[in-house]
Amino acid sequence: MGNFDLWNILFLIAAAQGLFLSIILYISKSPDRKNLLLGTLILFFSISLFDNVWFWSEYFYDYPHLLGLSMSFPLFYGPLVFLYLKEAMEPNRSRFQNWGFHLLPGFLYILYLLPFYLSTSEAKLVLIYNWFDSVINALIAPILTLLSQILYTYFAYRLLKKYQLKKQLELLKGKNWLGQIYYAFLLYVFLVVINYIFISTSLSSRPTDYIIAFGTAFFIYSIGYIGLSKSKLLNGIQVDDSKYKSTSLTKNASKSLFQNVKRYLEETKAYTDNQLRLPVLAKQLSITPHQLSQVINEHSKGNFSEFINAYRVEEAKRKILSEEKITYIAYDVGFNNKTSFNLAFKKFTGLSPTAYKKQKLNQ
Repeated sequence: MGNFDLWNILFLIAAAQGLFLSIILYISKSPDRKNLLLGTLILFFSISLFDNVWFWSEYFYDYPHLLGLSMSFPLFYGPLVFLYLKEAMEPNRSRFQNWGFHLLPGFLYILYLLPFYLSTSEAKLVLIYNWFDSVINALIAPILTLLSQILYTYFAYRLLKKYQLKKQLELLKGKNWLGQIYYAFLLYVFLVVINYIFISTSLSSRPTDYIIAFGTAFFIYSIGYIGLSKSKLLNGIQVDDSKYKSTSLTKNASKSLFQNVKRYLEETKAYTDNQLRLPVLAKQLSITPHQLSQVINEHSKGNFSEFINAYRVEEAKRKILSEEKITYIAYDVGFNNKTSFNLAFKKFTGLSPTAYKKQKLNQ
């Protein structure tokens, strides 16, 4: 009979949270290809973490059929991160046929592992005991997996660099959600390399094995944090109140709904999504576009666009003193280009972003 230590319990908690996060990404109100890719990546990380704990705790002796479920998953990590970033930056530009090229090594490894998966419990225990007698298992598969993760980390870096030059963003500074996801994965790959160094120098032990598990858990928690702080990843809080379902709102209902709209925007920062439109926000709030338009026109100083831009400008004002490039701020707070950002900023502050920054720095 196996047993769990404190680290195993902590890793199991991380795996459970990753499983929950992947389900959220799969069943979100508007699941798109990028969320499906990210959900699959988190699911694979979670199963891998569970698989490792199952081995470390020695429960696999009692339930050997659950062992090795994730052996092929590391070959999918790099491609999934790369495809996710590509889909997030250029939605629907990549074709499913192109995905197959990136995912093929992982599927080929699954075919190689099929005899193990289809073995009896007794045979699996024997195979595991003699696993590293095979040159493929001991050398070829680990090296190819490590090379895959390093190469795709580099491919992802080139992709981000190319896109930031095209859009004049600062993705690689880690202040944008895409950059943050990339650096979380980069840390994971770095820890994998460290673990391989320990193995190759015969310094591997249980604590060093935990290095990869720590990287996996960190990646899961990073995605969870980014998802909660950025509406681009996860749906936010919804308002579902029947008194707002009518096509015409009373004065009190209109005022109450407007407060809920502002609260939602402040909590989720949905305005930083440059794809945010009135029907989209209305759907997130579970009200009609007519009702949303009504409360904004009645209680704000402008229309929907002006209302959202006001939030974006306030967000920019908070960032402008700490950022080196104003262009980066424009995209990060939700504007589609620098021109619209400059016009909106000057409208609400009376100054250009550059002049505002100089004025604040001189005060």
